[in-house]
Amino acid sequence: MDNQQHGTSPYTANLSTSALKQMLNVVHDLQNLSENPKYPLLLSELPKTAQVESRHYSVLMGYDFHIDESQQVKLIEVNTNAGGLWFAAQCYQPGAKQFPQKLADSLLNTFLHEYHLFRQDKNSQPQLIAIIDHLPEQQFLYPEMQVFAALFEQAGINTVIIDPSQIEAKNNALFYKNQAIDLIYNRHCDFYLNTPEMQHIAQAWQQQSVCITPNPRVYGLLADKQRMIEWSEPDFLSGLFAPKVATRLQAAIPDTHLLQSLAKDAVWSTRKQ
Repeated sequence: MDNQQHGTSPYTANLSTSALKQMLNVVHDLQNLSENPKYPLLLSELPKTAQVESRHYSVLMGYDFHIDESQQVKLIEVNTNAGGLWFAAQCYQPGAKQFPQKLADSLLNTFLHEYHLFRQDKNSQPQLIAIIDHLPEQQFLYPEMQVFAALFEQAGINTVIIDPSQIEAKNNALFYKNQAIDLIYNRHCDFYLNTPEMQHIAQAWQQQSVCITPNPRVYGLLADKQRMIEWSEPDFLSGLFAPKVATRLQAAIPDTHLLQSLAKDAVWSTRKQ
């Protein structure tokens, strides 16, 4: 229970250099795919919030992999809402109250770079960052949100951890207690901003009046599970990459289907394959 409470495992997982290289290739290839202007044109209809062509990317992307006995990797999912970095950092510095300095600097620069891209101004800095989630104080990773808030505060950026209901929309902007929100670090699981409680944030996103990261655009391009169905289709990637890269990426994408499209008996009989 102690390991569950702290989000870490007592077991060691050995990762070969070969498997790590394959993983990095997948990450790089998918990032290049998301930046290919031909790619969105081939996708199933994206929600309106994912059709917004944002100028920035998405912080703290996560890529989950399965590694077989021969050290070949298969992508399980792409995650634009990856949490747990704080727990991972504590494996190296148990009891620490903040990120290790090198990691902290890198994380802060990542968020600032997102904001610079959004504003198209490398000298700009957000005055207020809102870390949002549904009832954040009740979330398992709330302590991690607090560590991020401390990181931003130490850099001189006012930061709040709030529920979306605490955000007010007015004059085409978002506010918390009458202070304009410049950047939202979105820990909420409504990836497309579809739920009623997120509509004021969705409108601000569509108007590009606030920097939101992670955002619906990147989720739609990379993390929606429908994408893995399309990537696994035989010819989908061949028109978007050089043959060698397409073959490499295809090898890491498992054959993916909607469960409802498959015969139940066939799924059950092959469930362990």
